[in-house]
Amino acid sequence: SDVYKRQIQRIIKSAHKLQNEADVQLGRSSSPPKSHYGSIGKISSPSRTRVPESEDLVYSRYVDSINHPFRKPNVVTSKSEELGNYFRKIVAFEREVELARETLIARVDFSASDAFKCFDQNKNGFIGASKLEKTLFEIGLKPNRDELFLFIQRYDRDHDGRLKFSEFCDAILPHTTEGSYERRSVGSSRYRQIQGFNETFTQETQRLLVRLMNLLIENERQSESLRQAFQKEKILTSQEAFHLMDLNKDEVIDALELRQFLALHGIPVSESEVAALLEKFDTGRKGVISYRDFLQEFTPKSMRRL
Repeated sequence: SDVYKRQIQRIIKSAHKLQNEADVQLGRSSSPPKSHYGSIGKISSPSRTRVPESEDLVYSRYVDSINHPFRKPNVVTSKSEELGNYFRKIVAFEREVELARETLIARVDFSASDAFKCFDQNKNGFIGASKLEKTLFEIGLKPNRDELFLFIQRYDRDHDGRLKFSEFCDAILPHTTEGSYERRSVGSSRYRQIQGFNETFTQETQRLLVRLMNLLIENERQSESLRQAFQKEKILTSQEAFHLMDLNKDEVIDALELRQFLALHGIPVSESEVAALLEKFDTGRKGVISYRDFLQEFTPKSMRRL
């Protein structure tokens, strides 16, 4: 349309103006440079007049840049905006949980191995749903069976319906380099008999642990509510959502694409937050999100509406 062409012409004029200003700063001005000896002995140099590109050429480059696979998502559609709002809430949930993890791990009397032993008092080497429910009830938390199922499924990497020590660490330790180091250094009290939370941790550490467990369970409940809302309202299908984030159309979503999609919707994230979000979807730990991984996370898991 004429309005669109006028906008392109303004863009072209602005580009030419910026280029001329850059030429002057870089000493490529069409006027000859002045000699160090004043007006006497001026060095003549041929003028360099830049030939402006035709409007058709600039317009074609502009269209090509829009159709480029990495730049096409710059146009935010309503469906893309809805997906961005979904991830905005997910990032907020994960950020609050991560802060609670870092606060807990900073306590000098806290040890991940001690916390695991408080849940695994029978020394079976794992935490099942019934054992988890009983222990959480003892510390004042009363999640229902659906919430327990969602929590265990989130961190149960081998899908055996229970949490081993490494999977328990995935839940309660920070997803950062420092957190990984702390995970390797836990176990300082492995020769001490663990009887319970009151005998193992101070009241403040117990309070922080209870708060973290409550946030972890609430995080999974809120995530399930978002999944159910997407399915009920039929905002967009999982396939549509995946292709909106698969910017280079290679059938996987990597960390760069995930960060670009979040940035497009005004969601600033750190590298560790991108890695944690990628890990949430990447159940096979391949370093990328396949459509199968995305479908599994995007599909509601509970039959009960949360």
